[in-house]
Amino acid sequence: MKTASMAASLLIPLCLCILLLRGASAVSDQQEAGRRDSCDRIDRRIRALEPTRRVDSEAGHTELYDDRDGQLPCAGVAAARITIQRNGLLLPSYSNSPRLAYIVHGRGIVGVVIPGCPETYQETSSSSSQEQEDDERRRRGRRGDEERRRSSEGEEEEEEETSRRSFEQSIRDEHQRITTVRQGDVVAIPAGAPFWVHNDGDSPLVAISVHDVSNSANQLDQTSRRFRLAGGQARSEGRQRYGEGESSESETERGGEESYNILSGFDTELLAESMRVSPDIARKLQGRSDKRGNIVRSLSFQTSDGAMNAPVVGKSSALRGMPADVLANAFGVSREEARMVKFGRGQELAIFSPKSGAAARRRRSPGHRDDGVLAAPA
Repeated sequence: MKTASMAASLLIPLCLCILLLRGASAVSDQQEAGRRDSCDRIDRRIRALEPTRRVDSEAGHTELYDDRDGQLPCAGVAAARITIQRNGLLLPSYSNSPRLAYIVHGRGIVGVVIPGCPETYQETSSSSSQEQEDDERRRRGRRGDEERRRSSEGEEEEEEETSRRSFEQSIRDEHQRITTVRQGDVVAIPAGAPFWVHNDGDSPLVAISVHDVSNSANQLDQTSRRFRLAGGQARSEGRQRYGEGESSESETERGGEESYNILSGFDTELLAESMRVSPDIARKLQGRSDKRGNIVRSLSFQTSDGAMNAPVVGKSSALRGMPADVLANAFGVSREEARMVKFGRGQELAIFSPKSGAAARRRRSPGHRDDGVLAAPA
């Protein structure tokens, strides 16, 4: 009797689950049939599309195609047109779907980072005089703020300054392969792979980016989502509808902190300890006060063309696969500080020991939660 009662108690929830699944499947089939009918009608009246929204940045802009008639959703794609001015840098980011980028005009350098793959390019000489001049210009621009912070951080600043000198003397830059592109080229970017673009030509670089949102790698819905590794809010993120003379709410007002990069979601001290950098550098990485947008103006860029679990910190991190010049311009730090961000954890992969010194003492202080071993943000 007891066995029969247990069997009955298990059978009832199982039957309910089957009924719910069948109902959900029927609704999904109806929605899919309706979408196919709508797409069949659209196929008979395909028309050219113009961008409907524009996001301005310091050194370029992004135009988005918001297709009201459903041509792009029926094709399972999303599209954008990106314009990068001379010496502009499209900040590193990755998306939830694979994409193809067609170069309409201009030339530039593209880096696609596959986390876990080796850094095949290594710098063969120490920092050049040009790099030192660029770093000195950055230092002059930030000298006032840094002097005020040094007076309050004391011991920790001295410790980090010693680390900077050690890195400058012993560690050279290394990154994954980069590619030169020009008008007519097509670049394939996998889902979840961070990438960046630099315009080293004499004219604007214009590219059409098409996302395959119906790809199996996109597991949520047919929406393209981009996750930024650097930068902050754009100077103007209003959504302007071309030809209508009206603008809706800005992306900043609608999305709040969603317009910041993914590092801004971490506690500043935890991020500094994970990357083994100072809290000042960690705040720059988070970009909460950065208003340059997604495309920034770079001071200098020196590199060579000969050269999905994506951790942010450690040997296999996405930042480790990017040139130090890209990180320096993206986060507004010096080249030595960019090296510290890349190599601060040496050969460690995913599980990191807590940092010794002032930061560790603060974390052990009363009222501060101590989580022990640190895992790399992923």
